[in-house]
Amino acid sequence: MNIEIVCPMMHQKDFSNVLKMNLQTDAVIANQADSNSKSELTENGHRYLMITTDTRGASLNRNIGINNATADVIIFSDDDQTFVDGYEQMVLDAFEKYPQADGIKFYCQSTNPKKPLSYQNPGSWKKAVRMDLTSAGVLGFAIKRSFLEKNNIRFNEEIGPGKEIYCGEDTEFIVELFKHKANIYLSPQLISYVGQSDSTWFKGFSEQYFISVGYVYATIYGNMAFLAALRRCIVMKKKTKDYSCLKMYQMILKGIKKKKSKK
Repeated sequence: MNIEIVCPMMHQKDFSNVLKMNLQTDAVIANQADSNSKSELTENGHRYLMITTDTRGASLNRNIGINNATADVIIFSDDDQTFVDGYEQMVLDAFEKYPQADGIKFYCQSTNPKKPLSYQNPGSWKKAVRMDLTSAGVLGFAIKRSFLEKNNIRFNEEIGPGKEIYCGEDTEFIVELFKHKANIYLSPQLISYVGQSDSTWFKGFSEQYFISVGYVYATIYGNMAFLAALRRCIVMKKKTKDYSCLKMYQMILKGIKKKKSKK
């Protein structure tokens, strides 16, 4: 079993930022820039493939990474991650321990105390249910490439950073995994540190933010999304005074209806 990191980046001219990630396996970098090319670097016996395109969108570029990966297991990453020493053996041992696993979510830790990650360390190994992961993101998520190919699972390129619905692509991807009955496990092991730099998509509590929230809620909660939206409005009232609860609810409903119209 071999492993590849799949990571989207933007406007890279060389492999200098890739080398900062402390990679100890092969990697596929989907680089969003203003040209189209492929380049390779071999470092410490590992092959780093950078695919540069003039495309835009995090989901599209994650898919470019998946489509060009060749390893048995791929691990999703962002460009502000730094992997711990020995992560390759950690992942190999984990799949040996749970050979029935299609995917394993490892723990990542934020290095920015003001921006902790929403996903908390599970504390011990456990079989995952959908609600464990729907808001966890895909950072540090290792999955067998054969499962993705067999079930034709990719990120939804109509949503995510760079699109009108600028979040929720990780959630929809994870929901698709569970729809296809993926066996997913949670690991308490730390696989990487995340810089949690400023978001490229969150620009405040705008109308588009609430529409995106509604779209994600419809993905997670289905017909219960309307109740989840009410709860979210009550929580959000403490964070912003720009909108009334009614106005926030109306905007979230737009997102819920948008998602339902896609089915």
